[in-house]
Parts: sequence; structure tokens; C-alpha cells
Amino acid sequence: MSRVWFVHALRNALIPHDDHFGTGRLFLACWRGVVTETVFTWPGMGRLALDARSGDYPMLVLGSGHVLSVFVILGNFAIGHPLRRIVDPRFTYPNAGPVCKS
Repeated sequence: MSRVWFVHALRNALIPHDDHFGTGRLFLACWRGVVTETVFTWPGMGRLALDARSGDYPMLVLGSGHVLSVFVILGNFAIGHPLRRIVDPRFTYPNAGPVCKS
């Protein structure tokens, strides 16, 4: 393969997939934990969430959903954004200034 293919085409093709590596991989890791806890009947957060869903425990379902969403957000910031910075050097974080400028 030529250098042009690797430098230009592959880098630009990886840009849409870098966020998936941050959020999707961490979500899959959490889901695999749920499956492992269910198959081997180990006690854990995934098994607790599934039992709460099948029972009548709405607050426990909401709490486990919040924990999963925090993991996905942290995975995006810890894996997705640095990977995007490596793949696309033009990517910069926006200024954290005020929302409304007067």
C-alpha cells in the first residue's frame, strides 16, 4: 500500500469510528459483565439490575441506568477524545467560556 493511502485515506476513515471505541467498547464491557453474572449466577451490579427489572424495583433500575450512563460518558472522555486527538490532529476542545456572550 502506498503512503498516501495510510496517511490520508485511513486517517480520515477512522474519524467516525473513534467515538465508537470510547463509548461502545465500555458499554460492551458492562454488558458482558451482566451476561457473565447471569450465566455463572455471580452476585454483582448486572445481576442486580436484571433482577430489579424483572421485579418491581423502579428506583434500582433507574440507579443502574445512571451508573451505566456515567461509565459510558467517562469512557468517551477517557478513550474517545484522546483517540480522536491522535487520529485527527485538527481536533481541538472548544473554549470553556460562558454560554452567552453579551
